[in-house]
Amino acid sequence: HRLPPSKADGKGPRGNPAPPWNGGRFERLSKQGGFQVRQLGQDGSWELKLEFSQLEPPLSDENMQVFCPWLHQRLHRIREECGLRSLRQLHVEIALTRCGLCDGAVERLL
Repeated sequence: HRLPPSKADGKGPRGNPAPPWNGGRFERLSKQGGFQVRQLGQDGSWELKLEFSQLEPPLSDENMQVFCPWLHQRLHRIREECGLRSLRQLHVEIALTRCGLCDGAVERLL
């Protein structure tokens, strides 16, 4: 089975390079410890840790355009799974050391 030329040559549908990160890859990263959720105490607060340090390939602004909608969906699942009334009960820590994000990508995330 050969991939269509748009997939086999690493190009997207318009001939642009396909982004190396997609929702499935972010999901795999989350299962490998890049996305950790735990309850902090009995007060109903939770902690989310995102580990982006030294990703290969590094995240770019284009990849963040894929990641942010994925994160939005994932946060809603967390809210439902943890029984949170609001995501304000969620403390977030993001490790970005040596991840290669440009200023625009960080702005998009925040």
